[in-house]
Formats: sequence, structure tokens, C-alpha cells
Amino acid sequence: MEISDYIAICSVVIALSAMGVAIWQGYLARIHNQLSVQPKLQVNTDIRNGLLYTLENQGLGPAIVKSFFIHIDGKTIENPEEDPFQIIFEGLEVDPFVKKFGYEFHLPTVGTTYKAGLEKRLLEVTPAIEDFDRNVLKIIRQKIVIQIDYSCIYDKVNYQCLIGGT
Repeated sequence: MEISDYIAICSVVIALSAMGVAIWQGYLARIHNQLSVQPKLQVNTDIRNGLLYTLENQGLGPAIVKSFFIHIDGKTIENPEEDPFQIIFEGLEVDPFVKKFGYEFHLPTVGTTYKAGLEKRLLEVTPAIEDFDRNVLKIIRQKIVIQIDYSCIYDKVNYQCLIGGT
């Protein structure tokens, strides 16, 4: 073998090494890009003036809702389109008209996108009278479990957020 053969072999080894490093770098960049848009839905509970569940995306990227469930006493309501809470409250024997409280809600629908930093009130129960029975709030917190299944914009990983049941 001549020196030119050794030089040619070294050139091929260097070129293949450079190609391997480039492929590895591309793989790492792809992982970094996926992590840089990872959502994280979190629910904050406030019981100072009634009951307030606030949904917040504390991740870096948007959260895309895949499904929404309300679990109550072994029953599941999947992706409701209308107010499910009136019937749920009546089933728990905490009818808002009898127990004197008001409520507001937000129903995440399939495909809804929550951008990073967004806050949304999921459920707010507000006492309408001064001598409100606080056990009503305890029953609601213990019996109603809200589940949100969501993914990131890459749609490769699915996440879950659970609220209530405490």
C-alpha cells in the first residue's frame, strides 16, 4: 500500500465519523425541540370563598385536549357538550337551588388548545347565602373527579390531569 491509499482510507474514516456526529446531533436537536414545547396542565384549588378549580398550562408549549371526563360515583361522563353539573349536583343531593349556591364552569372540548401560561376557571362554586353549609363543598370535592387527557403539538406523548376526589 502506498501513502495515497492510507490518505484515502483516513479520508473515508473522517467523513464517516463526521456523518455519524451529524446524525447524532440531529437526533439530539429533535429531542430538544420536543421537550421545548412540552405542556403541563395543572389545576389549582381555592376553597377560601367557595370552591374554585383553575386550570393552568405551566408548560412551555400548548396542550391539545384529547378527551375530557367527569367521574362520579362509578359513572363516567365523556366529552360533555352541555352543562353536566346540574344533574351531577342533584345526584349528590346538593342541588344548587336547595343548598343556595351558584356555579360556573368551562368544558374543555376535544381539540381545544391551551397555550402556555393560560389560566381557565374549570369549576367555580359560590355560596349565595351567609350561613352556607360548607359540607356541600366537601361532598363536591370528594365525589367529583375531572380528568383531562392531552398531548403536545408533536402528538407523540399523551398526558393526563386529574382534579378532585380529595
